Amino acid sequence: MSYDFKSLDTKLKGAQEWLSREYQGLRTGRATPAILDSISVQAYGSMTPLKQVAMISVEDARSLRVQAFDPSIIKDIERAISAADLGVGTGSDASGVRVTFP
Repeated sequence: MSYDFKSLDTKLKGAQEWLSREYQGLRTGRATPAILDSISVQAYGSMTPLKQVAMISVEDARSLRVQAFDPSIIKDIERAISAADLGVGTGSDASGVRVTFP
């Protein structure tokens, strides 16, 4: 008797992709831009992923720098990061948003 494992393979592949995304978001004592991947910003009349409206870079071990491509949406980015409830602090200035980790 033969078994069809195609449905099991697709489910396992989906679980593996999910687990890979979860591992990227782990906080290991160093700030990583992958933590902000799930955040969407209300910009240009629709919800837009943060990485499509801003550049995210590591400033130091405990902070990230989010530089918006359009400076008029900096407050929207700060609001979206705060609303995501990641346990991080945010502060904005003229050039972007600084995300600090405890």
